[in-house]
Amino acid sequence: MVKICCIFMQIIQVIHESNTILNKRLTTLIAVDETYNNFRANEPQEIFESFKATLSKNFLVWV
Repeated sequence: MVKICCIFMQIIQVIHESNTILNKRLTTLIAVDETYNNFRANEPQEIFESFKATLSKNFLVWV
């Protein structure tokens, strides 16, 4: 009986740890999604042109 109880407690522990990991991953995905949405909302063409200019400058320095 005690052994069955210990096994049951271990199963609950594993489920709890898995749930914690999944919650952290979900939080990360939500943060990435919010960052992407903010990027799209904040004048994406202007940001893209700035990024393109920076990339071009860095590429020329690298070459």
